[in-house]
Amino acid sequence: MSGLPAGRHFFRGDDGYEPARRATVWNQRVPARYPDLIVQAAGADDVVAAIRYARTTGRRVSIRSGGHSWAANHLRDRAVLLDVSRLDHAVIDAGRRVAVVGPGKGGSALAAELDAQGLFFPAGHCKGVCVGGYLLQGGYGWNSRVLGPACESVVGLDVVTADGEQIHCDPDRHADLYWAARGSGAGFFAVVTAFHLRLYPRPATCGSSFYAYPIDLVDDIYSWARKVSAEVDGRVELQIVASRSVPSAALDTPAIVFASPVFADSEREAQTPQAIYRPGFRA
Repeated sequence: MSGLPAGRHFFRGDDGYEPARRATVWNQRVPARYPDLIVQAAGADDVVAAIRYARTTGRRVSIRSGGHSWAANHLRDRAVLLDVSRLDHAVIDAGRRVAVVGPGKGGSALAAELDAQGLFFPAGHCKGVCVGGYLLQGGYGWNSRVLGPACESVVGLDVVTADGEQIHCDPDRHADLYWAARGSGAGFFAVVTAFHLRLYPRPATCGSSFYAYPIDLVDDIYSWARKVSAEVDGRVELQIVASRSVPSAALDTPAIVFASPVFADSEREAQTPQAIYRPGFRA
């Protein structure tokens, strides 16, 4: 297959095919679906070559950036699987508050690089989620109650079309593709090779409160949260999860964990809204 570096692509039956296929599924619940070809793209040229090959041979294309789909919907029989997880660059222009980021860039890794420059982007909550699928599906992450879904901070995209053409999309150029990309998810009809992101000043204070309660208070906790959620300061996130145990709270039985990250301009501001909305329950 011309145009791709040796060792960067695997036809079914090749040495390395099965490890490459399994590596695309993060939780290792790997379904019995087998692409004809797996391309581990190292750059936009590899993406172009893979798309043109698929078009010439009449194969469908599926795309994987971080692989956090529970259904592993990127694994498709007789398709070309385009793995763009290695497109993980991030070029940050702190002065203009913009970044050009590859779809395989981990959101947590991006957040750390931005933090070092006093900047912030509403990346995903879960460590390891890459920005590709996250942004295409809307992206509701850190401080999104204030900044909105992360896709609203996508100001442009570099993509490869189904014809194998490299183009840039923004509100003024190929606007139809630009708007489709901001929420289309896995159904987007191009391959993103880079996102152009609007950045924000890093909040002065990032903190969190933490409460844990026995599982039998679940109805009270959720009823209370629904009642007050609309009134809570937008900089506070209400996160409620069930846990088998919470050793740090001396609970060795199933529990409800109520955590509230907050982004504020000072420690005093960070403490105030959480103190007001502390759940009124006792273990």
